[in-house]
Amino acid sequence: MDFFRSSSFNQETASLFMDEKIASARGKIIEALNESLTANTTQKCEIIAKVQELIIHSDAELLLEFLDNILAFAHDSNQEVRKSVAGFIEEVCKSNISLLPKVVHILFALLRDTAPSVTKRVIQGCGAIYKQALQWICSLSDITEEVEQAWNTLCLIKASILDMIDNDNDGIRTNAIKFLEGVVILQTYPDEDSMKRENDFSLENIPLTLKIARRRKLEDEAGHIFELLIQFHAASYISLVNLIACTGTLCIIAKMRPSMMNQVVEALSNLHSNLPPTLSNSQVSSLRKKLKMEFLNLLKHPACYEHQTTIVQILQDLGASNSEIGRAIPKLDKREQQRRAKRARDSSMSSQLAAKKAKLSEHMRREKERSAAAAAAVSSEPRQMEIDYDELNEQKARSNVLNEQFLNDNLKKVEVVAQLVLNNLTKLPPEPPQQFAQNYSSMPANTTVPQQIQKIAQVFAQQMTDVRVGPGSSAMTKEPPMRPKISDDEERSIIQGFQKNLQKLKNGGR
Repeated sequence: MDFFRSSSFNQETASLFMDEKIASARGKIIEALNESLTANTTQKCEIIAKVQELIIHSDAELLLEFLDNILAFAHDSNQEVRKSVAGFIEEVCKSNISLLPKVVHILFALLRDTAPSVTKRVIQGCGAIYKQALQWICSLSDITEEVEQAWNTLCLIKASILDMIDNDNDGIRTNAIKFLEGVVILQTYPDEDSMKRENDFSLENIPLTLKIARRRKLEDEAGHIFELLIQFHAASYISLVNLIACTGTLCIIAKMRPSMMNQVVEALSNLHSNLPPTLSNSQVSSLRKKLKMEFLNLLKHPACYEHQTTIVQILQDLGASNSEIGRAIPKLDKREQQRRAKRARDSSMSSQLAAKKAKLSEHMRREKERSAAAAAAVSSEPRQMEIDYDELNEQKARSNVLNEQFLNDNLKKVEVVAQLVLNNLTKLPPEPPQQFAQNYSSMPANTTVPQQIQKIAQVFAQQMTDVRVGPGSSAMTKEPPMRPKISDDEERSIIQGFQKNLQKLKNGGR
């Protein structure tokens, strides 16, 4: 009996102590907020940090009581104070993600802040917030209107950050790349070779019954974002900082989602062969070191088995020693090697079938267009025709590939190169043409001979395509390809359809 009395007494004592602790914290918070009325910038940031420490790790009621007081600092005239609010919101969401509906509108406003430092701080926090929000809505049995609105706003934030990959500020672009890396990983499926992380979350964890975030829509969006990252990585105007960040992001995606390994290895191989012309010699050296490190890390991944030969050749060109390469190659038993080799063949066949299917679909589309054109010709008002630039560009691309391969093979022969020089030396003009002076850019000093040949072949292949000579001429029709001209009404209908799909994407893929 005495034991139960003692237990009850202890509970009452603990409750009183907790109430006392909360009351003390409340008093300190009120005092700090009163001080902020006359505080300078540094003091305001310190006050936000102090209040954050008191309410984040205290009673939930205390957090709700003073949440709006801290969010009000988001309208402060000083950017450092607004940055502190962005950090506070991140900590609030980490502590209690169910408060997202109360803070997400402030987060969106801070993302569009005029100060780049505030925008960068928001993007840095959004990576963790987006993941936690997705996990949270997946755990809810009932999606309220408030939760749905919060998710829609978060999807607008995601779309806004995607647009920032073309921002003028280098730092904003870098942070946007890292955020998009997380989105691609969250919105795709892992497989048996996926690198594991603590607290992993992916599409397979999203309930099929969740209406505001459909698996298929999220996966399509992730694929679109991944393609944009690949395109950005290949851009000639990209800065070294962005290029290194994007290279690291693509490699992490490849290790987490091996189904994308082929595209990443191809992107890195293309970068190795065609370094941006804007980089200085020291920047080229830094980039080559980064590529060497990333290729060695990729080589360790089991999903890179089918790319080992390609990667080893590139690593040797980047200066990796045989011992470094040997240590990176994973040790697989014969049975596992056979299994992976079979999987590589199956994957290659699937890719070929997909390519054939796409080609067949394109052929059917063109046949449909021709039928429509024929039907239009029969009608009283025949449709006007215009050049089919999509088909023309495809023909040029095929021609470039054929010409480039032809040049690449022949420029490796010393006697061919010598004969070309001797035959054309007397034809050189006394002064360089203006077009040559405008377009010429010297190759970096540390490029290898195969890289130089590849670059020369690309330039000459383009010129041969333009005048329709060489093996590539077989890929081009004698006359420019034509198609029925789209009327203004049809064009408006297409634009409206595109805008409708874009709005769906911004509304969370619904």
